[in-house]
Parts: sequence; C-alpha cells; structure tokens
Amino acid sequence: MEHADFADLTQVHNLADRLARQSAPDVVVSNAALVAPVHHRTAGGIPLTIAVNFLAPTVLLRRLGEAFAHHASGSS
Repeated sequence: MEHADFADLTQVHNLADRLARQSAPDVVVSNAALVAPVHHRTAGGIPLTIAVNFLAPTVLLRRLGEAFAHHASGSS
C-alpha cells in the first residue's frame, strides 16, 4: 500500500514514480475526497478541493497510464 498527500503535487508525482517502477496493478483505489471552503488553497495556490478531488487523481492516473503503456510496448 502506498500513500501520498493529494494536496501536494510533488507527493503525487513521487507516488507515480514509485508505482511506475513496479508491475502494473490490477486496480488503483484512489480514496481521497475533501470538502473545504473555497478560500482554502494548497501551497501552490490551487483550491484545495480541486487539488485533492480532481487534479491529483488525474495527474496520478495519467502518469501511471503512460508508464504502464510504455512498459507494455516493450520500450525501456
């Protein structure tokens, strides 16, 4: 099991890097959700709710999809 703070995109990218070095998972459970006032923002200035509920899962799954497609094609 891996963990990352989805309010911190650096942690999300690091998680993607760690997972990409492993074999492709059968399933990815992204169980992060947050309801926060609109004025709450990440250190990067992104509204916290958007970062955690949308941006981080999108970044993670896109990075993993690209990495595992690259591995499946036999590329190094």
